[in-house]
Amino acid sequence: MTIVLNITGSTGIINWQYAEVNGLFSTINNTNLSSYTATINETTTFRVFSETSGCADTSEILQITVRESPIASFTYDQQLISYTVNFTNASNYSTEFRWDFGSGFIDEGTNPVFIFPFDGTYLVRLIADNGCSQDTFELEIIMLKIVGIDELNHYELSVHNG
Repeated sequence: MTIVLNITGSTGIINWQYAEVNGLFSTINNTNLSSYTATINETTTFRVFSETSGCADTSEILQITVRESPIASFTYDQQLISYTVNFTNASNYSTEFRWDFGSGFIDEGTNPVFIFPFDGTYLVRLIADNGCSQDTFELEIIMLKIVGIDELNHYELSVHNG
């Protein structure tokens, strides 16, 4: 991840610093600029140290937390003799979820169970969010209630030869 840090209002010598593993700060070479660009792969702590007329001033400490981008994904299991579908969230690096079942219904659970209203094709959408960014995964689900022998016993069948 590439970040740009800026300082305003300083007219003196500027030194950007970062925290070492031991918690001590080290000065980054050749950074007498009002902005500093860094590439970081993990949580990193910075501060800026400026000198004006021999007086030193240290800015607030700034900690940059690197988070992986969310990857939305899910699988599902449809029960054959009903419109009930069990969804299993397979997303990574996410803390919040929003499901759109393509039928006007929304759910914010992690692994929802949903009953579709009738036969049809539904575009199910999962939005995975980690507080910094989002990812969307969509999958078309074809709902077709399969009637078994037990359900046929509820109907009177007749044969007409005609």
